[in-house]
Amino acid sequence: MRCIGDLHGRFEVVAQHLRQHATPGETLIQVGDFGLGFRPRAEDTAWLRKLDAQFGAAQMRLLAIRGNQDDPALFGTSWVELDHIELLADYSVRTIDGLTVLFVGGAISIDRLYRGPGSYWPNEGFRLNPAAIAAIGTPIHVVITHTAPSWAEPLAIEPALRHLLRDDPTLEDELLHEREQVAALYTQLHAAGHPIRHWVYGHFHKRWQGEHDGTRLRLLDVGESAALPVWALETPVTPGRGS
Repeated sequence: MRCIGDLHGRFEVVAQHLRQHATPGETLIQVGDFGLGFRPRAEDTAWLRKLDAQFGAAQMRLLAIRGNQDDPALFGTSWVELDHIELLADYSVRTIDGLTVLFVGGAISIDRLYRGPGSYWPNEGFRLNPAAIAAIGTPIHVVITHTAPSWAEPLAIEPALRHLLRDDPTLEDELLHEREQVAALYTQLHAAGHPIRHWVYGHFHKRWQGEHDGTRLRLLDVGESAALPVWALETPVTPGRGS
């Protein structure tokens, strides 16, 4: 299992990854901002079918979640027929390489005031769904989100981006609340006894890795890929080691 960061519609980055790292039978997970919805639907369809054929030739599959730069309506629906690519609905669960993986997409765009129809979707944000969490019937080992819990990096809005808050008076509070909601996802999973070993996310255009209460965290930069270690199940959870 390998994860790859934001793509922003640069599907050629995935094709290059296939040429360099193709491993028959492997699953590639894309952590949001796939880049669907900015082009005409026919163009997105053509790109996806071409990419689907490349994954088929490599004997691999691609699973993608929605980011803040994806049309939410294109995920978890059957608008295009693909054999080797799946655009996942929030709270989808898949078993990969013996690990059970939970997928939850969405994030708020910090530049939302400057994006018009067709490039910004009001329902783009992360949505905490306690009922969906309670309905999970198998232990979750890996969580894939687009944005991050409040206690993960980055812990504050980058100074270079703070000018985007000036004309959007509720944005900062909404961003902070969203991060707390993602933290609540972790808390609810942990309270239900899920043995979360890894949490992978993107969105922030930087790289970082750390640990929180025995869960290894990995922030992927744009186009960055990283393999998830098979020893995830062998590593014991050590309470009280929050970062």
